Amino acid sequence: MRLLSQERAAYALERVQEAGKDHEYARLCRDLPAMLLQNGIGQSLAFLRSKRDEKAAGKLYVDISGWLIEKRRIYVGDDLIEAVVRGERGDYMAAQEEALELCGWLKRFADALIGKEEQN
Repeated sequence: MRLLSQERAAYALERVQEAGKDHEYARLCRDLPAMLLQNGIGQSLAFLRSKRDEKAAGKLYVDISGWLIEKRRIYVGDDLIEAVVRGERGDYMAAQEEALELCGWLKRFADALIGKEEQN
């Protein structure tokens, strides 16, 4: 049996590996923790969802949704933003904490595996 932090790290590693060398995904992974702290999970998810047609933002939204809905089961259904808006306060706080923890791993792995795009 693995610890929750190990499961979180493994999930994040798989997601970053799937991203390949997508520097925009890595940038979003670096920016999202601060966004979550400043704006909360609702507004942060709304930002990602508003840009879901952009590959990196859409992938990050799906990755966070997968963790909170499928793995941690904080919410049920398939529409995370709707669940966050309609859910209970306790679920909101748990989801925000889980998203922050997950983003910490996503950020670390994105920095390690993708790195920052080099400026010419």
